[in-house]
Amino acid sequence: MIAEVIKQTSTQSAVTKPFGGNQNMTTSAKKFAQGAIDSGIDSTSYRVVVWLMTPGSYSIHVDGTNQRSGTNSLTPVAFDKVGNDFAGSISEVVAYDRALSNGVRHKALWKDAEGYN
Repeated sequence: MIAEVIKQTSTQSAVTKPFGGNQNMTTSAKKFAQGAIDSGIDSTSYRVVVWLMTPGSYSIHVDGTNQRSGTNSLTPVAFDKVGNDFAGSISEVVAYDRALSNGVRHKALWKDAEGYN
């Protein structure tokens, strides 16, 4: 699981992988994404975004709300390039080696980041 406070520049219109790996995290339409899942949420304003990834199961949460979930046989690979091809600001990043329950995720991440909204 990766959680962050992030904002993409309004001039970038490329699909990006801000942490490397094999998961697109923004779309060419400047929306937050989780692989092929488009959240529909604009990426050019600061948001608290949580990407949950386990082999076969994916979801994206923006500002504390699950925007989309899905399944895919693609196994996530190492996220080892912070910044990578992303143009914008990454204000805070928290990464876990496992998914957190909804209650823990919301309390630990969303409540602490409310000042960014």
